[in-house]
Amino acid sequence: TLYVHGYSNYGGLNLSKKLFVIGPGYFLGENPNTQVNPASAKIVSDSLNFYPGSEGSLVMGMEINFYVGINVSNVALKRNYINFYVSGNIIILNSNLINVVISQNYIVNSGSSCILLGANCSNIFIFNNYLYSSIPNYTVFGSHPGISNIFLANNVIYGNIYLSTSVIKNNILRDGNFFGSSNSIYNNIANSTQFGSSNGNLSNVDMSTVFVGTGSSDGKWKLNTGSPAIGAGENGVDCGMFGGNEPYVLSGIPSIPSIYYFDAPLEGGNQLPVKIKVKSNK
Repeated sequence: TLYVHGYSNYGGLNLSKKLFVIGPGYFLGENPNTQVNPASAKIVSDSLNFYPGSEGSLVMGMEINFYVGINVSNVALKRNYINFYVSGNIIILNSNLINVVISQNYIVNSGSSCILLGANCSNIFIFNNYLYSSIPNYTVFGSHPGISNIFLANNVIYGNIYLSTSVIKNNILRDGNFFGSSNSIYNNIANSTQFGSSNGNLSNVDMSTVFVGTGSSDGKWKLNTGSPAIGAGENGVDCGMFGGNEPYVLSGIPSIPSIYYFDAPLEGGNQLPVKIKVKSNK
């Protein structure tokens, strides 16, 4: 396990062995009781790459200001802030991958796709993320041959989607189009008729009624009181990134204890009184 300290400028990270890489989270100054040090651990000058040998790896709690290359199966990208404001895809999955988890992330890409799936990928789990890509770009693009068993669930999405032979449920599509065939689509909410109105899908929803719309960068996507997304998901769960079995965690706080308060004098005698507050995180 590699714990990464909050710092403004790290270089790239190329994984070629199994590692758990854990940063402190992001938006730390915007949400209460996160970390004493509000600095995130930023990868800003190069990419994050999963290379052969890194199967079983997890990257969590990082801020990534470049693209992510996933070249092996059985890896997880969780609770990260990933943003890339130049032309190019941001999370790129190579061909013939299985069992990749992309969950609880805050992903913003104005240049192209948030997630690009290579040919013959299967068992890809994309859930409880915030996904933004300016229209006409794609948030999730999986048009290559052999793509199957993609699970897109409980996301808040702005931008186009292209998926086939996939399960698409409990999402909130703020705006954008949907393309694809042979999908299982149910219990989604959309601003227009992208998913239709059968199988528990809701069409033409006024998005101004769905979210609280105020607060931190990620907290504003919580559901508003009386939101049509409350209980509208499969088996009565909430739609969107804060619903389901593994809801989005504010600031991407990793699932380890964190010190969110620290007070100590600059000088002291034989005894130095120190006050700290620590909380566990799921």
